[in-house]
Amino acid sequence: MSGIKEMVKALDVPAKLKKTLLGKDIDSFHAQVKQETLADPDIKQFIKSCREVLDDDMLQKALPTFREFIKNRDESEKYVPHLKIENNQIVIRYSFDPVYQEKVTRKKWKNKLDISNMSLDNQMANIAEYDLNDMGRQEAYSACLDLIKEFEPKKKQKGIWLVGGVGIGKSYLLTATVKEINLKGASAAIIEVADLFNKILTQLRKDNWRVDEIITYYKEVDFLVLDDIGAENLTAYRLEDILHPIIKERYKQHKLTCFTSNLTIMEYASRLISPNNNNQDEKISKERARRTLDRINALAVEVQAYGRNRRNKY
Repeated sequence: MSGIKEMVKALDVPAKLKKTLLGKDIDSFHAQVKQETLADPDIKQFIKSCREVLDDDMLQKALPTFREFIKNRDESEKYVPHLKIENNQIVIRYSFDPVYQEKVTRKKWKNKLDISNMSLDNQMANIAEYDLNDMGRQEAYSACLDLIKEFEPKKKQKGIWLVGGVGIGKSYLLTATVKEINLKGASAAIIEVADLFNKILTQLRKDNWRVDEIITYYKEVDFLVLDDIGAENLTAYRLEDILHPIIKERYKQHKLTCFTSNLTIMEYASRLISPNNNNQDEKISKERARRTLDRINALAVEVQAYGRNRRNKY
């Protein structure tokens, strides 16, 4: 009886109810609690999976543990409880709830403007100050204005692949666009692809568990510009494990994505393929390139920009 009283005292119920229970039919109440506890789907599954080593005594002793498990499973946002057997006892161990972690991460990213990897001149970019004296820059300017005007979070919207020569202001224009879309309440980022690879590889050497967090950020940010794509040192790992997953996930989630490059999309396609004397490797390389390009073509339409090199100005 004393064990039952201790269990009642430990119950998460109002003090008045505890007092009532301690003075009345405790055995009946205990049987009811036990029945409800052992009928819980997670508890039933645990008992079933461990039935070879569980006995009545272990189950009886574990009833308060089962109640704690159910309470924390239903009420805790941060942690997920797991039932384990250790030293012939049923115990609870906890792990972080991935849903909660994602929610916290998304809150941290909300409305974030990430242009820190760009040059200071580009960080100061203002779309109202974009020089339109060169006729070849007006199509790109109009395309960016349309992106800003039409942007809505989670709306399926095609970005642009802005191609043009060195120093004509591609990065400047897209950085200005990133800033404008950020003002609409969206998280927005622009990063050179080479810097993206270096950032991830540096983290991989230092603390590899955070690599997934970095990649997830670029998958999830509302508006992303991958700057100067095609100028990076590309390897199978960088394409298959970094660039393609980001592009693929953004395509699946209808995330607005833009690119700047000195190459057309077709020229970039040729760069993705690295044939060698091994036909199997060449086949794999072509398939990898095809999958990436399919996503790029779905995400962005090519826009040409022409004009003189303004690198000294920007």
